[in-house]
Amino acid sequence: MGVNLTSFFHAQQNETDPEKAGDAAISRQEDVKRIPPKTNSWKGESGMETDKFVQSKVIQMPIDELKMAQPFCEVFEIRETDLRQVMDAIRKNGFDTLYPIVVWEGHDNVVVDGHTRLIAARQLGYATVPVVSRSFSDEEAALQHTITAQRVRRSLSQAELMKCVTMLREKIAAGKRERSVKGLTPVPQGRSTQVIADALGSTRGTVDKIERITRHGDPKLIDAVRKEELSINQAHEIVKLDDRRKKGLEQAEK
Repeated sequence: MGVNLTSFFHAQQNETDPEKAGDAAISRQEDVKRIPPKTNSWKGESGMETDKFVQSKVIQMPIDELKMAQPFCEVFEIRETDLRQVMDAIRKNGFDTLYPIVVWEGHDNVVVDGHTRLIAARQLGYATVPVVSRSFSDEEAALQHTITAQRVRRSLSQAELMKCVTMLREKIAAGKRERSVKGLTPVPQGRSTQVIADALGSTRGTVDKIERITRHGDPKLIDAVRKEELSINQAHEIVKLDDRRKKGLEQAEK
């Protein structure tokens, strides 16, 4: 019989003092730092300001030359409702050149942002689509753009936050290893945590909570966050309780 993690959390919550229990009840929306919308420029599907694209060269590119590749195409699930809405908009107004698909310059036309629009255009039979090429220093920087473009447009879900933190941390860790091999100084942990938080439009505290959950949380607990059964704050409280209990047992055995 499966464990009802939501009930489990509320039962354990009563064992903490009232102030800590109250902190655990923070709503899911407080896990994400809201970014106030800018009003001085238009935003497209990517959510990025189009004045940046005005300064770049938007071209019409054969749709068959565009490539969807990891990790960019698997960061966010393409929702059927979103795809239908984009297709309806393109049918009605055409593919707006103000909102081009973003590809990584010099990397075989790999799409970094605009996957939903690309799929919509393919399904509608478009032969070409507006594209802008952008230069990124490495895959980590390109991935940050993919994530930032989405979070500016909408609030990320708990599952998306956790997935993005994990992916960005893996890319940063890979970069550190590469810098170490080259004899270069790695980026400090604290600074890299802030980089992740900035990309997500969140806080270092939220990133720290997610990483503590993924490092020390039970697989069922992590799965509950991914299924939106528990918030990040709730899961973090459970992990803290478990850690305190383990320390208590260790001290009792000494």
